[in-house]
Amino acid sequence: MFGFIKGIFKFVIFLAVVVLLVLGYMGFVPGLSALFGADKPRDLGVVYASEDFDSFVKKTGVKFETLPPDTTGADSLRFSGVKAIDISFSSAEITANLNQKKWKYYPVSQTQVKINEDGTVEVSGVLRTDRLAQYAAVQGFSAEDQNTLDKYLKYFPSNPPFYVRGTVEVRDNQVTLNISEARLGRLAAPQSLLGRDEVISAVEDFIEDRINFVPNLHLDVLNFGGGNMNVDGTYPGVQAHAKEN
Repeated sequence: MFGFIKGIFKFVIFLAVVVLLVLGYMGFVPGLSALFGADKPRDLGVVYASEDFDSFVKKTGVKFETLPPDTTGADSLRFSGVKAIDISFSSAEITANLNQKKWKYYPVSQTQVKINEDGTVEVSGVLRTDRLAQYAAVQGFSAEDQNTLDKYLKYFPSNPPFYVRGTVEVRDNQVTLNISEARLGRLAAPQSLLGRDEVISAVEDFIEDRINFVPNLHLDVLNFGGGNMNVDGTYPGVQAHAKEN
């Protein structure tokens, strides 16, 4: 999966996973699984075609390479080189990329990204709990974080849908985030939790760690407006990944 988008939209994955970890730390998790439904992802009305994916790839100028499907672990995702980027992407282009160029451990599927005119972003999809352990290992999670993830995964239903709405801006790899709504299955994270400074700070730190994980990725500016994601910075010139089976 294109590491750039993966790095930026990690707040989606984090909120689908870590918000519930925070709920667990705060004592809200017992019996949580009974509240989840088996709903499909929310349809945000984003329609894409193969042309949107082709446009995404052309705009980036990044060379994508495919590794053998049996490549596992950290070897399944590789970056090299550096390239300057100054690009705007539409909702359809981002959604097409997320659904057509898949790294085997990418932990979301059936994803839609909708960028609204006011700069808010909505993301829906399915959280792949069956890939979270491998994803954490490849992404360099600390042993403590991996143990925490393993501990709380038992409270998650298998591959539940998620929905997140909010705003995000990045300047010099520093993230500013506001979350107005987050849902996993039928469970909505309470506003009292989403408004807590320590929760938002933890999510921002998580995104920054994921950005810094990608060699030569530096975001001078990333913001959303006018229905587009606008990016100025540098990115690895070559990405190689093993696709899902």
